[in-house]
Amino acid sequence: MLDTPPSTPTRKLFDDFVEELLGLASLEARLFRAELRETSSKLVSAVGLTVGGVILALGGLFTLLAAAALFLVRLRVPPDLACFIVAVLAFVIGGALLLAARHVVSGKLGVPRSLRQLSMLRLK
Repeated sequence: MLDTPPSTPTRKLFDDFVEELLGLASLEARLFRAELRETSSKLVSAVGLTVGGVILALGGLFTLLAAAALFLVRLRVPPDLACFIVAVLAFVIGGALLLAARHVVSGKLGVPRSLRQLSMLRLK
């Protein structure tokens, strides 16, 4: 006679499946929380470093602007005129950089082109 293995009832198999599935979901949730905790701590560190870098960079920029004004004073330009010249140059260069950034961002996003293409597809 053939020996058949003892059969496990379907209900028991289903219960085992559900138990394993719940265990897997619990493990995945714990892993997700651990990864989120690690990522958020890295993000906080990065933000802190960025803020520190921006503060130091601004301090350096202000010092550089003051040095430029003092250089003009050394060249016999009156101090008030030297500061005015440096301020105007800083505004002009800053404005040009902002306009260049605006042009780059508007060119890279391409949203109007996508909307235009969608409207053209709808018309056909």
